[in-house]
Amino acid sequence: MRPRIRLAIVSFAMLALFVVSNVASVGAQSEMSTASLVSGVVFTGSSSAPTITVTGSGFGTRAPIGYPNNSTGCGAYTNNGDVYGKNGLWFLDDTHVWQAGEGKPPAANCIGLIVQSWSPTQVVFQFGDAYGTFDHWTADPGDNFVIDLKGYFWGGVVSYS
Repeated sequence: MRPRIRLAIVSFAMLALFVVSNVASVGAQSEMSTASLVSGVVFTGSSSAPTITVTGSGFGTRAPIGYPNNSTGCGAYTNNGDVYGKNGLWFLDDTHVWQAGEGKPPAANCIGLIVQSWSPTQVVFQFGDAYGTFDHWTADPGDNFVIDLKGYFWGGVVSYS
């Protein structure tokens, strides 16, 4: 067998072993009772002033550490909430391609999040003052969205109740 073919086969076998072992460990983690699980997201209010309620389990007793987001690349705001890094809490509108709550200042999203309440089974938040200040930076009915809550994702379509 030629050396390049042998190297390719060995590389492929190592990659397959890596993937299988990581899939097995992910499956084991998802069976743990301490893992977060999002079971639903409800939008109340209106697209000009939404409140978002995330329900599920394993969220912990308090929000992740937030970073004040009143001074952003989009301007200065008085009540713009916090941003929570990459895997804390963020909201993405896939339809109009804007995001809130992700990153660390000064390179964070322009829109921060204001956590109203946080419990092991429910998180309620609103958007900071930068929400709605630019074209289509609103969660409109019919928009596709994704929420990250401590590294667990939930996606759907915005609908107000």
